[in-house]
Amino acid sequence: MLNTDGAFSPVTGRGGWGAVARDNDGDLIVAESGLIPVAIDALHTETVAVLKAIAMSERLGFGRIIVATDCQNLQRALTSTEYDLSELGALFREAKFMLRTMFIDHHITYVPRVCNKPAHALAAMGLAGVSNDHQVWMDRVPAEVSRALYGDYAVQV
Repeated sequence: MLNTDGAFSPVTGRGGWGAVARDNDGDLIVAESGLIPVAIDALHTETVAVLKAIAMSERLGFGRIIVATDCQNLQRALTSTEYDLSELGALFREAKFMLRTMFIDHHITYVPRVCNKPAHALAAMGLAGVSNDHQVWMDRVPAEVSRALYGDYAVQV
């Protein structure tokens, strides 16, 4: 399961993204976050988060992925052609192309925010970042991410 989230600040016009990959038992494989120096809106940051998660999954050699987002508009945009001609349509089409060509199988699913806390915490960290670089954790994640990562077991189905 890949949980993704974006964060947007309308005051600064910046965003952040976060992505968490877990195995079938819910254990952490990798977590990443980063700054988006120029963002249009929240949907833009959510889309960047999915694109980063797709790239991360391809680098790790995943063949089948389930991408979970707490943004219903993004889930619709990636599972239909409804948003393909919108302002962010090129990004939606890019994500769909990557999913079709890089993976044996993929699913995009909506999850409530309460089930997406680790990615949300990472996106907030990305937004607070000071560089364009992103951070990667494979073993020890920051405390706020760890609390979110293991605290959501009680609510995730």
